[in-house]
Amino acid sequence: MDINSDSDSSNPGIWLEILVGDTLYFSANDGSTGHELWAHDTSNHSTWRVAEISSSGDGNPGRYSQHLVGDTIYFSATDGSTGDELWAHNTSNGTTWQVIDLKPTGGWVGEMHHHNGNLYFAGEDNTTGIELWRLLFSREVTYV
Repeated sequence: MDINSDSDSSNPGIWLEILVGDTLYFSANDGSTGHELWAHDTSNHSTWRVAEISSSGDGNPGRYSQHLVGDTIYFSATDGSTGDELWAHNTSNGTTWQVIDLKPTGGWVGEMHHHNGNLYFAGEDNTTGIELWRLLFSREVTYV
């Protein structure tokens, strides 16, 4: 599939590439909305944009980190105003949301790992700088 119909490359998977069942989720640029979250179903060969995270440019999903927990992909992304924050996409119901805005003036979320019902990640807030954070899968985020 030609995601970017211009002569430019769509750069599929440059930031994010995760296989969930028969569906490959990846970042790509269609030439008009910037790098956003896309999917390709390997069983029926359909491709679609999953979410437009930033309406003003590149959402860059997964640029700094991504991690699959169950049927939810957690990833760094920017909506164009809050910096790179923690986002999630539930692959079973198709919803995408910003989990937390750690630093409203432009944060950063780095490498992620999950263990014992927690998602640990590096994150930057307004108070402590870049530190270790924990997301309980109940969506409660705490500073470690």
